[in-house]
Amino acid sequence: MQSGMVLMEEGKDPIVTARTNQSRGFPQRLLQILVGFFLLCVVFSAISMYMVRYSGFQSAVAMARPSFQLCVEKPSNGLEQWIRPPSKLMHNMTDEELFWRATFMPRMKNYPFDRVPKIAFMFLTKGPLPLAPLWERFFNGHEGLYSIYVHSLPSFQDQFPASSVFYRRQVPSQNRQRSKTKRRWSAMVCGAAVVVVREEQRDREVEKRERRRTTAVERGCALYGREREMQGLLTVAIMLIRRRPVSEWGKMSMCDAERRLLANALLDISNEWFILLSESCIPLYNFSVIYHYIMKSKYSFMGAFDDPGPFGRGRYNSNMAPEVNITQWRKGSQWFEVNRKLAVYIVEDTKFYPKFSDFCKPSCYVDEHYFPTMLTIQAPNLVANRSITWVDWSRGGAHPATFGRADITEEFLKRVLEGQSCFYNNQPSSVCFLFARKFAPSALDPLLLVAPKYLGY
Repeated sequence: MQSGMVLMEEGKDPIVTARTNQSRGFPQRLLQILVGFFLLCVVFSAISMYMVRYSGFQSAVAMARPSFQLCVEKPSNGLEQWIRPPSKLMHNMTDEELFWRATFMPRMKNYPFDRVPKIAFMFLTKGPLPLAPLWERFFNGHEGLYSIYVHSLPSFQDQFPASSVFYRRQVPSQNRQRSKTKRRWSAMVCGAAVVVVREEQRDREVEKRERRRTTAVERGCALYGREREMQGLLTVAIMLIRRRPVSEWGKMSMCDAERRLLANALLDISNEWFILLSESCIPLYNFSVIYHYIMKSKYSFMGAFDDPGPFGRGRYNSNMAPEVNITQWRKGSQWFEVNRKLAVYIVEDTKFYPKFSDFCKPSCYVDEHYFPTMLTIQAPNLVANRSITWVDWSRGGAHPATFGRADITEEFLKRVLEGQSCFYNNQPSSVCFLFARKFAPSALDPLLLVAPKYLGY
């Protein structure tokens, strides 16, 4: 009470005194907040300087800015997606889808980019490439001027190292179309199994047990819809189909494989020439000679001649008319070199393919007649009517001679390289063959020894 009285007596209001004390305390707390904020700024600045100096944060920001601008300036639907070759050769396209995509062709002659024309080397093989080391030496130092494609049996998996030019260059050798339902797939396999066995009977004499096998397959297909019977039947049918190789010599499956190689190579817009080779082929000159020889040629190289004998016109079937008349029937080697225009002709063909598929059966050897006849009808002025792959038929038989280790001599190479005569761009030439076959795996080592002196690589 006394203190209150003193304040009252001194004329001081206690409420005013309290406000005065609060106003004096407020600046002190504000100062603490400001000091804390200042310290926080100092710490943040120190951390930022450390990141700039040691973490490269500033350069990362600078690099991120133009990258964003690049994405805005060049959308994903630009020219790059049309001219960039496929990053992977393996795909899930069916033959129908692949051929449709491969036949896209620009109609303007001039390209809106710096296009370096390449040669597509297409290897048609059953399995490995025993002469690959020789080809590795041939391709060395010429990157950007060639592409490589390998078509082999589906069961074969290449074992080339990542440093090899053949690494992951295998194209799909089988088209698998997925059916919409399991029953539909079962029916397709049933029909295919019957066709497979019947074709085997037509191709060769079949014993009675083989005929019983056909009857069993047909009877099993009649049980279609009963899951138990179908499960066993599918296993048998698939085994029958897998017995047959994907591409067989002298049959349409061989031409299918060649068309598949061409179609995959056409996906690269820079491929201008397409050469079909086997695992037994070797190059007779270095890469530069072969590249310029093909690049400057006015014609594609495919043998197409009229053989009046039993192995020429004698194989003609009158059911192929009117698309193909006997006067248009041609024969030639399956190993060819064609330009991009003719490659598209071969892949897009639906006019001649059914005729050759139906009426050029095994004794006809469709791979010797289909492409020569078709191109003679469609583009006779674009074909040189000769092959650039040397073979030796002097030993007789259905197949050309095969050369092994003992055959690779100086005299042999001179016989292959010298004494030739042909026309190149309508002018006489002594350089007629750029490749040769057939060489056995045992010929690899001696070929590697003589290649620098006689072959130029």
